[in-house]
Amino acid sequence: MRVKSKRYWRILLALALGLGLVLVVVGLAGCGKDLSVETQSLRTKRHTFQDAVVATGNGTLLHTSGYPYLSIDVAGIVTATVSFEQTVNGTDWRAFQAVNTSDGSVSTTATANGTWVVGNIGVYDYVRVRVSSWTAGMITVMGQAMESVGESLEDVEITTGSGLEVVQDTAVDLNMTEASASDIKTAVEKIDDPVSGLEMLIAGGATQTNDVKVSLDGEVVAADVTGQGDVPISTSRDLTVTLDSETVTVDSELAAAAALADAAANPTVPTVGGAELLYNEATWDRARGNTEGTLLASAARTATVTSTDTTNYNNNSGLLLFIDVTSITASPSVTAQLDWKDPASGDYEPVWIATVAIVGTGEYIYMFGLGGVGSAGEYDEAVNILIPRTFRLTMTHADSDSITYSVGYNLLN
Repeated sequence: MRVKSKRYWRILLALALGLGLVLVVVGLAGCGKDLSVETQSLRTKRHTFQDAVVATGNGTLLHTSGYPYLSIDVAGIVTATVSFEQTVNGTDWRAFQAVNTSDGSVSTTATANGTWVVGNIGVYDYVRVRVSSWTAGMITVMGQAMESVGESLEDVEITTGSGLEVVQDTAVDLNMTEASASDIKTAVEKIDDPVSGLEMLIAGGATQTNDVKVSLDGEVVAADVTGQGDVPISTSRDLTVTLDSETVTVDSELAAAAALADAAANPTVPTVGGAELLYNEATWDRARGNTEGTLLASAARTATVTSTDTTNYNNNSGLLLFIDVTSITASPSVTAQLDWKDPASGDYEPVWIATVAIVGTGEYIYMFGLGGVGSAGEYDEAVNILIPRTFRLTMTHADSDSITYSVGYNLLN
């Protein structure tokens, strides 16, 4: 009976406590006032990297896992350099960039006193601020790591009915303090190379309120990315933007401008051009209009001479030869001959020899082409042949008497 009696007393006590709790809740609901509950879970870690040092040294390490934001304050520098370094394996140390909050510059080192901020620092295992060179000054470097937390609940309303109702009217706060967010925004706005600063701000988890406006070569492009307000950026280099953890590189998809040239290789990058190109079974050539040139410059000659090879890229209407004789000695005799080059063997074959030798001064004109006929007085000779891709001219001298002449040409299209 004693045991059973104790059990009854326990049951009665539990009922009384439960009834009391119900009365408290009902009483709060009956007051007609809302109960506002605010939570703050921002966690910080203060750390001393260097403590009044007067020599070079690594300093003490800071374990940054779980702390995406870090501010670094450097004091006491007179003539010295401190280096910002990180490791992910505990052995290899590499530099990381930090943003100077006073002018927005980005650097992996500091040579003057000031405050620097870093985002996404939690991806590293440890960081350190090493005094890499020292001449004068008593250097102290302090750090503060900040956890990415900061939700607040407001207007928690207790009502009667089916239990406890929580009304959250406010958006999630920025995962940083107001001061640090302002510093980072100012740094990004002033930065000369804004890419790393923009990525840091986006990757840090800040809540976007406006589009980020990016200016490339004077043209503003609106990119709806997660960022801290309107951040005007100007850069002549490729711009990298992180969208929901996916990196997109914005750059030119066109090849760099280059002068047009013959024998251009098939393009391997997007190409835009207004020049017509024709394929020759190996490379691409520019389409030509009528072209002209010199086969043999004016000179006094006493023996047979041959011009260098001439390329007929894509002129298919005809060829005009102009032989201008300006002086002779005694009685020279020269006969013009057109040679075509065999592309397989490289041998030359004469395809035309002038019917009349040149023996005096004057202008001699020869026309080649399909249907190559002309009226008397227009040409010295008209020849009904096509012109191949490679040809040359041979001037055969019958004797050693001097004759001065030049040979020019027109390829017709």
